[in-house]
Amino acid sequence: GVRGWSNLPWVIGGDFNITRFTFERKGGGRMTQQMKLFDDFMDRNSMVDYPIKGALFTWANSQSASRIDRFVSSVDWDTEFSQANELAMERFESDHRVIMLKCNNKSKGSSPFRFELMWFEEDDLVQLIDEWLRSFPNEGCPSFNWWKKVKLLKVKLKEWNRETFGRIDKLLDEKSKEVDSLDAKEEASQLSLEEEGYRALLKEELNNLLNKADISFRQKFRIKWRIEGECNTSHFHKYASMRNREDSISNLQIKGENETNEVVIEKHIID
Repeated sequence: GVRGWSNLPWVIGGDFNITRFTFERKGGGRMTQQMKLFDDFMDRNSMVDYPIKGALFTWANSQSASRIDRFVSSVDWDTEFSQANELAMERFESDHRVIMLKCNNKSKGSSPFRFELMWFEEDDLVQLIDEWLRSFPNEGCPSFNWWKKVKLLKVKLKEWNRETFGRIDKLLDEKSKEVDSLDAKEEASQLSLEEEGYRALLKEELNNLLNKADISFRQKFRIKWRIEGECNTSHFHKYASMRNREDSISNLQIKGENETNEVVIEKHIID
């Protein structure tokens, strides 16, 4: 198939001398065998077929009209130019309209979409995806409609990710500092019941964040290893150290006294 020719993003446009759907011909008509083969070829090779703007048909004479000119691209090309639009220009002496694919360059600093496995830690994710897909409008043929809904779903997931998770690195740092602050206060004096409850809540939230960070890191680590052949050890050790710090016991109440000596704490727990 076409995907076996090259791994590079591509786009092609011109006179295909055939329509894909019956509504692309003036008066409609029936779906011919050639049209079915063309449509099947597009679907099997995952081609992006751009809807036309500015006119219904690209070719016309005194008796008929049809859309036989079009642009199609690979999915990865469309990812790079997600705002591309196919425009039908004015027809002068030719019986064909000039068609133009208007491409907006990919904005600098944008990152490719990646489905994060940590999102499955949220119980309502599947239900939200179903609700979003149902809310999107149905436009054009089934293949284009599905492609459009997937693009809209990516936007929704990115927004939901920012609102639900924010920046995990930042949240981890903030909550770790709060826990450290309460630990330091406990070493100097005694925490109130409210402060002890708040610290327990912080540690629970911190543990949940660490679980999500672990999942996210392992996913990104596998991708990075396949691409670069090495792992980001400093990033890994950052989370590993935070995990070890949360799992350790730095102080313990023994017979009403706050004990910080690790040897004494270990002996008390073992005994």
